[in-house]
Amino acid sequence: MFLLHGAAGTGKSAITHTIGMKLKDLNYFGAFFAFKWNLAADPFQAVQAIAHELGKHIPEFKKALVNILEKDSDILHDPNIEELTGPAKDINQSSPVVIILDALDEIEEERRRGFITLLMDKKHDLPNNFYIFVTSRSEQDIMKHVNKHANWLDAMNMDKLDETTEDISKYVLGYITKEEKVEEIKEAQCKHIAEKAGNYFQWAATGCRELCDKKGGVDPNYLFDQLMELAPKNEHKYLLDEMYKLIQSAQKL
Repeated sequence: MFLLHGAAGTGKSAITHTIGMKLKDLNYFGAFFAFKWNLAADPFQAVQAIAHELGKHIPEFKKALVNILEKDSDILHDPNIEELTGPAKDINQSSPVVIILDALDEIEEERRRGFITLLMDKKHDLPNNFYIFVTSRSEQDIMKHVNKHANWLDAMNMDKLDETTEDISKYVLGYITKEEKVEEIKEAQCKHIAEKAGNYFQWAATGCRELCDKKGGVDPNYLFDQLMELAPKNEHKYLLDEMYKLIQSAQKL
């Protein structure tokens, strides 16, 4: 199991989607589930969704899952992950199977406590070729689990990656080039966006989309200057709020 954690807006979800696409190309993709803060669903429903998706990608898993459900349909209503561990044991497959869980922190703390505990306890019931990739903010209760299982759970803090600014710079330049905006937004400005963004990928990505918006009538250089005034600072809790306000006001011009 691998946990990628960090502050909101640092690009964790963007990374999971990119990894997911790469895994599909390699035929290593098992399932993807993104938790949403505004959905009151039991987090254990994620297990059902993942089992369903694994069944779509792995015929042997689907067959084994159907057999288990025919014998004991009650597992659909119990808070466990037998829907994953049971069928997975019957798969005759040596290639990696990767399950992605995005935004674990979006589950209400009280609800996620039991889910995380069970996930940690039952991970070893999965075959060795099953891998779980998780993203989350660095919430205190989640990090306690990381520290407790540090002997087998790998974790990486997005806030401490030295290459983040360089990666954001490449993304910004690539995006603006793809949108054929290199005449209006220069390479030096792209680097400046990356530098100002710091570790906050979402801030840079949102700014890029607005600068390249072909529908808007606002001068990109004017918008660029305004965005630079709103660059992320450590004391900003809601980094994108002011940017969205600027974008909305610019659209009204």
